[in-house]
Amino acid sequence: MNRRFWNLAGIAWAVPLAFVAAGTAQAAGTAHAAGKLNVVTTTQDLASLAAAIGGDRVTVEPLAKGYQDPHFVDAKPSYLLKLRKADLFIEVGRDLEVGWAPGLINNARNRKIQPGAPGFLDASANVNILELGGKVGREQGDVHPLGNPHYWLNPENGLAMAANIRDALARLSPSDAAYFQQRYAAFETRLRAKIAEWKKRAAALGLPGMKVVTYHRSWPYFASAFGLNVIDYVEPRPGVPPAPRHVQELGAAMKSQKVGLLIVEPYFDPKLSRQIARNAGVPMVVLPPSVGATPAAKDYFIAIAGIHAYLGFHVVERGVIFVDLALAQVAALGATIGFLLGYDLHDPMAEWLSVVAVVIGAALISVLKAEKRRIPQEAFIGIVYAVAAATAILIVDRTAEGAEHIKFMFVGNLLAASPGEVARLAALYAGIGVLHFVWRRPFFAISRGNTDGMSKAQVKLWDFLFYATFGLVVTQSVAVAGVLLVFSYLIVPSVIGMLVADSAPARLAIGWIVGVAVSVAGMLASYKFDFPTGATVVATFGAALLLALGYRGVVRRA
Repeated sequence: MNRRFWNLAGIAWAVPLAFVAAGTAQAAGTAHAAGKLNVVTTTQDLASLAAAIGGDRVTVEPLAKGYQDPHFVDAKPSYLLKLRKADLFIEVGRDLEVGWAPGLINNARNRKIQPGAPGFLDASANVNILELGGKVGREQGDVHPLGNPHYWLNPENGLAMAANIRDALARLSPSDAAYFQQRYAAFETRLRAKIAEWKKRAAALGLPGMKVVTYHRSWPYFASAFGLNVIDYVEPRPGVPPAPRHVQELGAAMKSQKVGLLIVEPYFDPKLSRQIARNAGVPMVVLPPSVGATPAAKDYFIAIAGIHAYLGFHVVERGVIFVDLALAQVAALGATIGFLLGYDLHDPMAEWLSVVAVVIGAALISVLKAEKRRIPQEAFIGIVYAVAAATAILIVDRTAEGAEHIKFMFVGNLLAASPGEVARLAALYAGIGVLHFVWRRPFFAISRGNTDGMSKAQVKLWDFLFYATFGLVVTQSVAVAGVLLVFSYLIVPSVIGMLVADSAPARLAIGWIVGVAVSVAGMLASYKFDFPTGATVVATFGAALLLALGYRGVVRRA
């Protein structure tokens, strides 16, 4: 069994590494020159194939790394820069990148690589696709109605992919068509020889017919090519984490059916799989499904800074620091319910569910304020946040992409925001800004605790109006920026303003300036170091607060 195990691992590693070897061998000795076609691919597998066929007539850059789950990739500023310069964009297709690539292509504003343009290529054309059709719905998990997209793991499909790339390059540069055909012929010869070698080795080791379990449905093409029999998956449904009952039943099935191997992709946590394999007495191997999986192998910020700094001033003055976090989480809960019902996170129905959830949350917080004397309002706000967050986790636990949905709730995807979304948010913020200007006196009075002359009913009404309008801003912001960034925009500029100024106008002005400045600085840092934009801006807010605290300390000593 050990010998079979390591030889299967060797064959599995060889498929993606062969793409690298073919591309490297053919591209060796070439130098960058003017007039090259700029090719951008979604994965490193496609990049290796493009380099193998394009040779010294192309420059190739992948977006996702081989160690990343290609279903879910955090957008970075460098991706947009690459796409804007691209002559050819190549995707795996079959909805593998549907969660992140379309928004990037749209925002790159490069007509040459839009779907349907000569510079757009879906590499799955003419490939024999498995698992086409079938029932589709949230309850079925992350099912791809266009078929299983992991087709590159059958090396026979690598030939069809390379041919598609050859034709796309020839279409864009007809004068180099013969050159691309020559390189394709050399690639085909080399890969066919390797396919024969791998199949011979697999047959000699008795691998055809071996029963295996895989974590995700990444391996049907590889199994088809080399005769493995995949009997089950750690995920009960694609993208859905296993429940204890499924784990128990899977372990029993692996024992009774004498499974020979448990295969896990490197971007999944191996802990649970290792436990299942140990209990079943089966070896587990982490196999790289892509090249690069192992070492061997505009400005939305400025549009939102002003309104958030103003609202943050009221939040801090009222002493309810975490109300924005609570309402943001309530908004995310509403969107999560829509997600469970089958709506996309940016679908109007999901947004309406978020608004309804926030209005209910705002009413609850304003009513509970009456109990402030006996129980601090922050306690109620913390309970709202905890319950909303826990409920969202319970909901997504049985849905596909649950972990990614939770991640999106916290950090959002700023680079995927379209100009239309930015304009809509700016209009909403402007409208709410007008309302807050008209109602500024009662809002400021309540924030500062000056409620003399107001009845309890009036205080509750103004509180509700404040939290409801505040919640609308949070709802729309969370859909793009995520909970953590919205919290940072609301609180950090206001806190910095209060650290360095005494009057309300000065604090507001400083808050607005800080919000804009940190937005620009965070975006520049994200671009410079190629970090995810949302998380970088949050960290930059933290650095700005440390600077303000340092300034405050110096002033006090002076």
